[in-house]
Amino acid sequence: GLWIILGPHSGPLLINQQFPQAGLRLGTLTTVAHVKRSPAVVIKRKRNATVRLLAAASRNAIVGVTLRDWWNITKLNAHDRVILATSTGHALALERAVGVNGGQVVLWTTAVDGSWNDWPTEAGSFVPLVNETVYHLALSGHGAGRSTLQPGQTIQWVGPAQPPVDGVTVTRPNGVKARVAPLLTSTGRYMAVYNHTSLPGLYTLHFSPTGIPQPVYYAVAVNSGELNFAPLSKADLAWLKKNQFIQGRISPPELGQALGGGAAGLNLWPYLALLVVGSLALETFLTWRMARQQAQPGAAEAAMPGLLV
Repeated sequence: GLWIILGPHSGPLLINQQFPQAGLRLGTLTTVAHVKRSPAVVIKRKRNATVRLLAAASRNAIVGVTLRDWWNITKLNAHDRVILATSTGHALALERAVGVNGGQVVLWTTAVDGSWNDWPTEAGSFVPLVNETVYHLALSGHGAGRSTLQPGQTIQWVGPAQPPVDGVTVTRPNGVKARVAPLLTSTGRYMAVYNHTSLPGLYTLHFSPTGIPQPVYYAVAVNSGELNFAPLSKADLAWLKKNQFIQGRISPPELGQALGGGAAGLNLWPYLALLVVGSLALETFLTWRMARQQAQPGAAEAAMPGLLV
């Protein structure tokens, strides 16, 4: 699989001259289109492997992209399948089969560095599109050894009895390797089974001894549920209630009460402040009164009635 992404630093020499000399024609590049008002991005082949997930719900998840520049390409033939195009009819992504073993070439006529569009920052479309393109191209040309799985499906490789298979190593998309023991089936063929495929990406199988044809690739697609913008569907809520994970769903108006913000409590700080100020005032008044009484004539004798002079 070959992926070509054109951009500001691209030139027509590669597409127009060098590729045709090597036997690969992908149309003819002419000029770079510059537009002030972005056209819409149209999915031309909804069943193509690179956009199937994005178009699965009968909606165009790429429609929000702001597109400013792209390379104009002409002289396409019947072998060039346009996958994405502008609403004005210009090709943005096209594909062509190469050879007889499933080889594929994908050509994008607009950049992915953010200089010609906002595709990399457009939520919900760019990352799935890149992943699916990589998986699609990685599977090209591997004949019977290729397979595309959904997350959680089992990888099951079956090979001939000769040469004997001593071991199988599965490399996950994150680089982690797992050792799988092959089984000899009743039909005299070797079989290797691997179940841990929750992570989307490319899974690579290597065999020992090394004389066995290898590697063999399996691609696990992105979970289509991740493209659903709704956080929880009615079916999800019913399942969570049934399994007693939740009691119900709280509406936004009920959120404050659920968090303990229902009826407001009595704020005692102003009353406590008045009590303190009142106590200080009363204490001041009593002190002043006592000092005044002591300053009056005969106050000392009145204070000690048993003292004789």
